[in-house]
Amino acid sequence: MKTNALILILSAILFASGQIRAQDDLPYRPFKSFNNDTVQYLDYNFFIRNDQYTGKKISDVINDLKLPIISMSTTLELSTSEANKIVGIDLVINKRIQWSAYDYCVSITLVNPILSNDRDFFYSYKVVRDSDGNGIIPWTTQLYEYLKDKEIKSVTTNSYLIEERRKLIDMHTPEGNEQLKKLISTERANWRKRIQAEKQTIKK
Repeated sequence: MKTNALILILSAILFASGQIRAQDDLPYRPFKSFNNDTVQYLDYNFFIRNDQYTGKKISDVINDLKLPIISMSTTLELSTSEANKIVGIDLVINKRIQWSAYDYCVSITLVNPILSNDRDFFYSYKVVRDSDGNGIIPWTTQLYEYLKDKEIKSVTTNSYLIEERRKLIDMHTPEGNEQLKKLISTERANWRKRIQAEKQTIKK
C-alpha cells in the first residue's frame, strides 16, 4: 500500500512539472545499455521518459519491458456509492517484501478505471499465497489478454529505489516536493544532453 501511495504522489509531481517533449527526444534504451542495472533501466525508460506512453495501450509498455513480470498489484479508489474502482496497476518485476516500498515495478494509471466487481477482470486472475502467507496475483496470459488494450493515462516506476529521491520523498513537505521536481527536471535535462552528444558522435 505504501508503494502505491508513493507512486501516486510522484505521478502528480511529474504531471505538474509539465515536461512534455517530442517522442524521439528521449528514445527507448535497452537493458544492456545500463550494464544490466534494473533500477536504472526502469527509471530511464518508464520514469524519465514516462510521457512517451500517455494515450498508448498497456501492451505497448509490456512490449518495451524486456524483463519478466512476476506479479501484479492494484491501486484502488474507494467509493461509498458504487463499486470501488481500480485506477492503476503495478507490473512487479522484483518483489522484496509484501507491500514494500522497495519493489521493482512499472506503475500504470488507467484512463478508464476498472470496477472492482468487473466479472471479466475477476476471472482473469487468481490470488495465491507466497511462502510467508501473503496474497499475490501472479502474472498470467489471461491477465495480459484482459489488460493489453487498456488505455494509459500515465506511467511511472518506483523512485523510492533511488537514494537521492528517497530522501526528498521521506521529507513529506512542500519544500521536499519542490526539490524533487527540480531534481527530476535536472535528470531529464542531463539525459537530453547525453543523448544529443551521442547523436553528434554518431554523425562524426
